[in-house]
Amino acid sequence: MMNRLSFFTSAAAAGLVATALPSMASAEQNSLTGVWQCSATGEGSTGNSTGHFSMSLAQSGPLVIGTYYKGTATLSGHLSGNDLVGKWDESGNTGDFHFAFAPNGRSFTGSWGTDGHTQGQWSGTKIA
Repeated sequence: MMNRLSFFTSAAAAGLVATALPSMASAEQNSLTGVWQCSATGEGSTGNSTGHFSMSLAQSGPLVIGTYYKGTATLSGHLSGNDLVGKWDESGNTGDFHFAFAPNGRSFTGSWGTDGHTQGQWSGTKIA
């Protein structure tokens, strides 16, 4: 039988351990809705290039949709943990992407491609 002193000592120690452990957040727990400043590199229609642009994302549960290139391009995907996987469409040219978000959901690195082949890198930081 545990006496009161050892019960309180055990409870206090458990509380200290619980508060000392880091929070294991995921992008899934932090809304991705907002404005993102992005860079994309790779082989486009004009050869290898780097582009800088704003992207707006809206998240509803695990579903994420967005626009970029001043609304002329779209993307949609499914978020699982910190990984967003989906499709992009730029004026009828289509492909896929994979973004790996930081645990706080404020930045990502990833790739884009067509027909299952990676053609470039895509990264972003949430600005609003």
